[in-house]
Amino acid sequence: MTRRDDSTISLEDRLNVRRHAERLLAKAEARGVLPTPVDQILEAAGLRMAPESLDESLVQRLRRQASDLAKRALSKLLGLLHLGDRLIFVDRALHEKKILFIKLHETGHGWLPHQRDTYALLEECEHTLDPDVRDAFEREANVFAGEVLFQLDRFTQDAADCSFGVRTPLQLSKRYGSSVYAAMRRYARTHAEAVVLLVFDPPDAIPGLGFEATLRRAEQSDAFTARFGRVTWPGKVSPDSQLGALIPIGRRMSSPLPVKMVDANGDPHSGVGEGFFSGHQVFVLIRVAAIASPVRILRAIR
Repeated sequence: MTRRDDSTISLEDRLNVRRHAERLLAKAEARGVLPTPVDQILEAAGLRMAPESLDESLVQRLRRQASDLAKRALSKLLGLLHLGDRLIFVDRALHEKKILFIKLHETGHGWLPHQRDTYALLEECEHTLDPDVRDAFEREANVFAGEVLFQLDRFTQDAADCSFGVRTPLQLSKRYGSSVYAAMRRYARTHAEAVVLLVFDPPDAIPGLGFEATLRRAEQSDAFTARFGRVTWPGKVSPDSQLGALIPIGRRMSSPLPVKMVDANGDPHSGVGEGFFSGHQVFVLIRVAAIASPVRILRAIR
């Protein structure tokens, strides 16, 4: 099942989040320090890690202390901020790179002034947060974590100095201390060209079909969206489809292959795509060639 978008916010809100991310990076003296010093940033924000690992019994105990507890646990109880004690709880069984992102996500809840003040008020008055507001806060915290971890525009500038392809975000993930997943998403979303990243679950073997891979997430660059709109991608792909041909089977990476697309007007467009299997997800990265004529909406590739 494709996951819902978790990081799209308005331009005004994005600029506001970036401003506060820049302020924290400066306070932590972390600008230009690589890998991004996450613990140093937490200290600058006046937060610290709880000694306990986040589990269901701990969450229930903390929730009895405050009805909305600064912020309810994230999906699957990955992380939680206790604002009163300035403590961040995480599930320590997670991969270390995932924990770094969660630390910064929770820091966003405690550093962004409108979020911090709202959660503090909720703790005092024992009211709950409107679901739509909570969803907006989660998106802002994700954006904040990405801006801090990838040091605003520095990651994008470093990527622009490299050749296009999946190897670039793989290399940059090591430089910035991020997960491959986060670096891949950042690379596609902030790319100056028409680029899209499709993230699939590992393919399942299907007798008579070969395999079937389920789409989990799509990340389009602004240039891609401006040209094609928000594309409805197929939920599942198999080897006989263009996207399926890009999924590496029995190897980590597929060779670059041409991709043909047709817009809503029936006009053809060409691009190139390649795939990478991280061991947890399959990433398919596509760059569409520049075009001479305007395009409105791209039909999903089948």
